[in-house]
Amino acid sequence: MFVSAHHAPQIPNPEPGIYQLPEPEFVEKLRCLNGTSDQVLKNSDLMALMLPTLRADFTICGTYQYADDAPLDCPISAFGGMQDPLAHHDQLVAWREQTSADFSLRMIPGGHFFIHTSQPLLLWAISQELRQWLAQPELARCW
Repeated sequence: MFVSAHHAPQIPNPEPGIYQLPEPEFVEKLRCLNGTSDQVLKNSDLMALMLPTLRADFTICGTYQYADDAPLDCPISAFGGMQDPLAHHDQLVAWREQTSADFSLRMIPGGHFFIHTSQPLLLWAISQELRQWLAQPELARCW
């Protein structure tokens, strides 16, 4: 399982009410994350289309209630942006508690949207994780 730019599920959301902010404050939060261009944020027609989806995304994250359960039995590879204001190293390393299998964490240069700014490095890292996983002898029998 690959996870990116989000704290482990057992950690309470540090900013649960973002989705409830009035539109100007919500848009300013989006601007601070650096994932939406200023051109888009200033385009009222486009924002009218995008805001419901963006609020829904933040609503899911802000209202999620963790239920303690047995850890997964699959490996988890977590990725985070070194300058991400929303998902810090300690919050990402906590994903280790969610698996009884292997865990890895890679911090990549960039903010919350490092998946765009450091895409080649991220794709290389994912390919390395998949190669290691596929090289395991017990998996060779499955292919």
